[in-house]
Formats: sequence, structure tokens, C-alpha cells
Amino acid sequence: MNFLKFTYVLPFLLLTASCGKDFLDVKRDKSQVIPGSIVDYQGVLDNFAIINERATVSLGLVGAAEYHLPDGVLKTWLSNIPYEVNGYLWEKEIFSGYESTDWNNAYQRILYANLALEVMDLKPSASEQNDWNNVAGGASFIRGYTYYQLAQLFCKPYDAQTAAADLGVPIKQERDVEEKVTRNTVEEVYQFIVADLKRAVELLPEKAKSRFRPNKATAATFLVRTLMQMGRYDQALAYATLAFEKENALIDYNTLDLGKLNPFGADYGVTNPELLYYAHINKPGSSYTGYNADASLLALYEPNDLRKKAFFQPIATDGRMEFKGSFSGAYNIFVGVSAGEVYLNYAECLIRNNRAADALPVLNKLRKNRFATFNYNPIQASDYSDLMEYVWKERRRELYFRGLTWEDYRRQNKEGKYTVTLKRNNNDKVYTLEPNDKRWTLPLPDNEIQIRGFIQNER
Repeated sequence: MNFLKFTYVLPFLLLTASCGKDFLDVKRDKSQVIPGSIVDYQGVLDNFAIINERATVSLGLVGAAEYHLPDGVLKTWLSNIPYEVNGYLWEKEIFSGYESTDWNNAYQRILYANLALEVMDLKPSASEQNDWNNVAGGASFIRGYTYYQLAQLFCKPYDAQTAAADLGVPIKQERDVEEKVTRNTVEEVYQFIVADLKRAVELLPEKAKSRFRPNKATAATFLVRTLMQMGRYDQALAYATLAFEKENALIDYNTLDLGKLNPFGADYGVTNPELLYYAHINKPGSSYTGYNADASLLALYEPNDLRKKAFFQPIATDGRMEFKGSFSGAYNIFVGVSAGEVYLNYAECLIRNNRAADALPVLNKLRKNRFATFNYNPIQASDYSDLMEYVWKERRRELYFRGLTWEDYRRQNKEGKYTVTLKRNNNDKVYTLEPNDKRWTLPLPDNEIQIRGFIQNER
């Protein structure tokens, strides 16, 4: 990969290379850095290690019960990464005095986005307009999607009746700030996300120069996620349609070497036609030993569904099933945007808007590219309930270990019809997370409570 490097933004990058206890309170003087052109600001957004590597989905990933670990593994890791094990078991206390990487990485990325948004103070020439649009749109996307991810962990699920009173996360719009930081409401956070992502859809190009930069369909997909969380499926359909019309290439899984460790390649998705936008996180530390995919998930795959072989490999010594199907390769977990999600979002929005007949061929096209050619049977369901049940299950099959299941479950539980109860066993104790339990919303990091005096989420 080739990434742009700019010596004039180096002081800024060094200053923000690590996150301290009072990260939200960091103040930057504009004299400390000298990005002043559109190219400079694009360089800020092209910092792969900050923008693409550290998505804010880690605790959702470990808490969604998509995999299980033996007792001994959890005991070992409890002393090393207690926040990960606590999140895995849905404990009341999560961070045990440690800082939250999900929180810190998010606000560092927001700081970069806010810096890049200073491009809006520049007046581009006609020849610079497209580049200006790309920076302003890209920074808006990064900030919007980061707040979306923060909301799925640290905010209550969106409820139109209570969102104006429910406490959300602090909204930061500038990097040079003297403002006092407070917790905005959930309503304010979601409205901010929607505004950022709508601006991104408007400004971003249809085709980005690389998979590490967002395009119009990528921003539209995150806007669809946001609007679906808000229950606004009528509005979501327009953006789901846009994304589907722009990005709908699928891999025929019959063409893959399913026996390979990395059937999708390990080139950061450069050769993967289904990958719209690249982002990853490190594999959860505790999952390196004893990982076993959830049995109820594995049972959802039909006998000729090639995804089971593409995504999982059996461990001969004990019969466990390990995940190998990340679009990032073996050890990084892809959490960006793929065509598979675009298909499922579009189909669901059609169903929600009473267009089940239009959704059926969308679902069957995705299905056809996932099943063995010699034994493919299209789904025939046309009833709303049957199709929605299929979509929920298909999201689990297609979007496994993408960081999306946690937020899907929150959405399901809020709606009430397809509720989810999660269970885990550890040292002869059964851990249960019931629908709409307060633990579906994580506590704010301990240091933010101590330093900023924020009100803590109820657990």
C-alpha cells in the first residue's frame, strides 16, 4: 500500500499518536501544526493507522456471543485484559480501572476528522473543487461513522420517545476548543450523525481512489445503518437504493478455494470486488486460544451454503470451529463495508416499506452467489414476517464477526418481535443477557467519569 506522508502534519500526528486519561480535554493550538492546503488535509485523512485500523466495535464484537471460550482461557486473560473478559461475560463493571480503546480510538479519529474539516475554511479553485469535496466529504464520513459506532456501545438504543432525554456521548466539533465537554443527548448524537453522513453522501465521489477512502455508497450505507437504528425505514430506503445501485458486485463463492486459510486473500481487500470500504480491528486478544464459533450460528448454514467452509475451519484436535473468513486476512478482523451488507440493507428496507416482492430477487441474487451451483434453491417466501425472519438470520450468516451483530441485536430487542437472549457458561456459572437489559449499553470509561464528572450509564 502507498500512503501519503506529509512532514508538515507530523507534529500533529506525533501529538495525537497516543491517548491519555483526559483525551477529550486535549486542546490543540493551530500554531502547533501547519496543514494549510487541500492536499495537506487529505494527508490527515490518509493516516491508515488512525482512520482505518481502529474501529470502535471491539466490545460489541466480544459481547455478541458469536464465539465462545473455555474456562481456562478466560481465567488466563482476566488478569491481562479484564475489560475484554468483562465485556465477554456482560459484567456490570467492565473497565476495572483500564482505559477504553474503543472510546479513546474513536475520539482520536474524531480529532483527525475535525482537523481535516478545517478545509471548509478554504475557497477552492475550479480545478480544486473535486479534491476539496473529497476531503470535506471524507472527514464528515469519518466523524459521522465514528459517532455511530460510539452510539452502539455507549448510548441506549435509539427510542424516539426518550431520545431527547437519554444521555449520549460528548459531541466534539472542533480541535481547537475551550468548550466545556458534556454528554449530549441520544437525539442530538443521532441528528449529528445523520447530518455528517448526509453531507458525506453529497460530497463524496462515486468511486474513491482506493478502498481506504470512502465513496458515496459507503457513506450511504452508514446512513442506512443509522436510520434503521432510528426506525426510519422509509428514509433509509432511499439511501439503501443509492448504495445498491452504485455498488452491487458479488463474488461467486463457487470460484473460491474454500480450503485456503485466507479464501478472500490477505491484500487488504484490494482484489476483493465486494469490499467497498476497508476498516479493521485487531482480533480480540482472548480469542487467539480456544476460539469456538457459536453452535447456534453454525446451525443456521444450510448444507450447501459455501459460507460455512469459507468462513470457518475445524480444529482437528478438539473439533472446534475457528473463524478464517475475514476480508482482512487471518488475524485482522474486517469491520468495513461490503456488498453483502448493501444487499441485505436494501432488501430489508424494501420489506419494511411493504415491497416484499421487490426484495425477493435481491435476497436470491445474494443467496445464489453463496450456494453450490449444483444444489441452489431460491427462497420462495413472500410473507412479511417470513422474509424478515430470513433477513435476520441471513445477516448473522453473511455478516459474521463484522461488529454488526451486537447492534443488530439491540435493534431487534427494541422492536420486540424478534428478541434475542444471549447466554454463556463459565466455571459452572450461567451468564445471561436478556432483551433490553441495561447491560446492552456499556458504561462510560472509568477515567471519563473521574476526570470529567460525567453521569455514568446505569447497569
